[in-house]
Amino acid sequence: MLSTPEGKIILASRSPARQSMMQSAGIRFATTTAPVDEEALREAGLAEGINGVDMATALAEAKALRVSM
Repeated sequence: MLSTPEGKIILASRSPARQSMMQSAGIRFATTTAPVDEEALREAGLAEGINGVDMATALAEAKALRVSM
């Protein structure tokens, strides 16, 4: 299994599909959920006219920030 020099990668999702993808790639990781109000972020993004790619990026960044705290 692959891992980072500093330790495991944190997958901020409990999605079985995402976990399977990481395992298939031989990546060592830990899972957790990020306390992020995804619906509120989506609604705000839609109100601002954010496209799908930018919305996915914003959600990923919000989760990463919460998990890193």
